[in-house]
Amino acid sequence: RDKRGVPMKKFNSLLGPDMESFLELKESLGYSRNTYQYQLGKIDEYAITNHPQLDVMNEAMVLGWASKRKGESNNGRRTRLFTIREFGKYQRGIGKHTYVLTTDYFDKPLNYIPYLFSDEELKLLFMAIDSLPANKRSPEIALVLPVLFRMMYCCALRPTEPLKLLREDVDLANGTIFIRDSKRHKDRIVRMTDDLCRLCIKYDSFKKARTYFFTAPDGRSYKWGWMAYQFKICWEKTEPYKGQRKPRPYDLRHSSCSRVILKWLEDSKDFYELAPFLREHMGHGDFAHTFVYIHLLPENIVKNAGIDWSRFDFMYPEVCDEEA
Repeated sequence: RDKRGVPMKKFNSLLGPDMESFLELKESLGYSRNTYQYQLGKIDEYAITNHPQLDVMNEAMVLGWASKRKGESNNGRRTRLFTIREFGKYQRGIGKHTYVLTTDYFDKPLNYIPYLFSDEELKLLFMAIDSLPANKRSPEIALVLPVLFRMMYCCALRPTEPLKLLREDVDLANGTIFIRDSKRHKDRIVRMTDDLCRLCIKYDSFKKARTYFFTAPDGRSYKWGWMAYQFKICWEKTEPYKGQRKPRPYDLRHSSCSRVILKWLEDSKDFYELAPFLREHMGHGDFAHTFVYIHLLPENIVKNAGIDWSRFDFMYPEVCDEEA
């Protein structure tokens, strides 16, 4: 069980013991178990189906796993390959003659440019979220989604952060949210707006005693895939924007942060002074991931803000990764 008492996924192939030891090593080095566990589970299933006799990965198994799948993005494939390469390096490191995938098989990563919602898009999106009917598989969907997505946007949370919230993490008396053990094992406290806090109080009054603030019908936390699918459905209901580029749940966070910076500029606030507070609010490990949002602002606003943005050029990462 993990630190919350939730059962861990068990590996069932002959590679399982090494997979578990690999995760324990990564955790001891400060990495999150979740960084590797999902893909390891998929590799475990692949081994059971295709190479049930192996307790050490051979070339056929690794290259079979590495083959590109229909419709798979470069970045999605890189995630799969990264995990099996790291696990292979671990097996070799403990003295086993395993096959380690070389970086020659990795496609070049594609930069993702965040989608920034307009006022009208946000209005239509939340209208769609609020009107989504309940269904048999998700009977509480109409109760959960309006609160979940507003919390993500208003507090600029990463998509997985509200899903992992325990009920005790949301302090409705003081209007704060405790984000525990997020990226780089960072904890932080985020303050809610009064409107969001009132909405959370109303939501909480309808729910019985539970472990997670957003609890699925089976008592466990909602999964990221479920939330992403519901977001996709809601976006597709915004008729004027059908067929255009499709945003992701993560873009609620990007839009929220960008709007904060825009508001500061409009109000002639001291960006240099306020940037450290924004970094802490976002849970960034360093300023580089906070300043990446400057690149997302309209060019005319950046030029007319009276701020020497060039002094931060050395801090800009080349891509806006999921840490931002």
